[in-house]
Amino acid sequence: MVKKNLFVRKAFALLSVMAILMSLFCITTSAETTDDVIELPDGIYYFEDGSYIFTERFELDADTRAVGTKRYSKRSTYYDNNGVAQCALEVLGTFTVNFGTAVKCSEVTAKTYVYKDGWTIEDVSKSCTSTMAPTASATASGNFVYKVLGITLRKFPVSVTVSCDKSGTGY
Repeated sequence: MVKKNLFVRKAFALLSVMAILMSLFCITTSAETTDDVIELPDGIYYFEDGSYIFTERFELDADTRAVGTKRYSKRSTYYDNNGVAQCALEVLGTFTVNFGTAVKCSEVTAKTYVYKDGWTIEDVSKSCTSTMAPTASATASGNFVYKVLGITLRKFPVSVTVSCDKSGTGY
């Protein structure tokens, strides 16, 4: 009789813990997951749960000669609803500028940053405008993915583009 009561108590305790864990995962999995690529202009893109992506552009160096090189980067950082950075994707573009005439992207680099456990940036790709034109751009794309115990709880594709015009102005 004592063994049977002990078994029942252990089984009840195990089922209770499993129910609590499942309810936690059910709440968490309601977070936003999308396959639509989020184009990220400068500024802030908000999600329904209060989390957001902040995108900012940087000029890495200045060259004022008639023909020269300009380097710009743009980084999009994902923050949770408490304002804590989770991960980021950055594109760095090197542009060859014939000032006033044309520009082309001569090199593009994609960098990833992970600040919190569970986050990864998957399927990273990069591309750029490699022919002389009035404007040129460099793009990095990937998926921000959050997993717990191998289960994807949040996933959204992002694309970050930095551009330069024939005057050497980045945007």
